Amino acid sequence: ISQELVEGMGGTIGVNSTFGEGSTFSFTVRAAVREAPLVSEPASLTTQPAEAGASLRVLIAEDNAVNQMVIEAFARTAGHNCHLVSDGLEAVEALEAGDFDVILMDVQMPNMDGIDATKTIRARTDEKGQIPIIALTANAMLGDRDTYLAAGMTDYLSKPVGADALMAALERATAPKATARRA
Repeated sequence: ISQELVEGMGGTIGVNSTFGEGSTFSFTVRAAVREAPLVSEPASLTTQPAEAGASLRVLIAEDNAVNQMVIEAFARTAGHNCHLVSDGLEAVEALEAGDFDVILMDVQMPNMDGIDATKTIRARTDEKGQIPIIALTANAMLGDRDTYLAAGMTDYLSKPVGADALMAALERATAPKATARRA
């Protein structure tokens, strides 16, 4: 997984290992210096809804910092606006406070997991209760996808998430026919 992430960012990874003592892993990537914060400010959550092919407002609910960084990088590279939270409870609170076009929801998180957060969101009677929610999980056993869809999630991606798979899932979840089905 680490090798895929590093190589996906155009870098290299290496290891030095001594039997009985342990291993040291190192990597090198080119990165631009950012002046903007990594997490979107709440004020950016009030933009107008995205049109087909336009920038999406994406809520990323993921407790792992590396996964947050990778998923956000993929989404931002595609021109989408992102807001990061670390658990399901924060996702529910962020949805209450802001407007999003889609939620990328990790299934296993502290405080409130992705399934309980999805059920809480689906219990809403307003349009926010119908927001597309894409499950993100390392669970890729037969039947897992059906479990997440039955819990109210719109789609499913297994980790590690690739850029192409993420973009395809975002397109499926926010396509006009998907919106019409949810209405």
